[in-house]
Amino acid sequence: MVVYFDNGTTIEFPDYATTATVYGIGYPKDFDSTDPTQWPLPVMIIRLSLGHVTLAQMTKAKDLASYWAQSTHVGNPVNNSSKYDFSKTVYNPNDNGLSLTRQPYMIKALYELGIFKAATIESLGAIAL
Repeated sequence: MVVYFDNGTTIEFPDYATTATVYGIGYPKDFDSTDPTQWPLPVMIIRLSLGHVTLAQMTKAKDLASYWAQSTHVGNPVNNSSKYDFSKTVYNPNDNGLSLTRQPYMIKALYELGIFKAATIESLGAIAL
């Protein structure tokens, strides 16, 4: 399944291609909420883009990145992620387990989508190549 955004980007979560909760199929879409959520991922992306959820909130939240697998793919990206090493990026070093290890994939995708700027990802540990 591919999610299309109005800025021309797309996103896919191949590891969860048929997981309705990840995409929000059949679930309420509360885009105005200020709560960071683990899923649905497109709803969280929109909340971030609108500024309803902030990076400051993410630094305190647990388990947000659990479904952001390495296979997450952004099509027609706004920003070119190949200019950075994201391997050590983190927004919440106190997160746990799978979510902690997947934070770099979430940060990279949010940069590619145009939600995070270069200064933001650099502050989270991205290294320019």
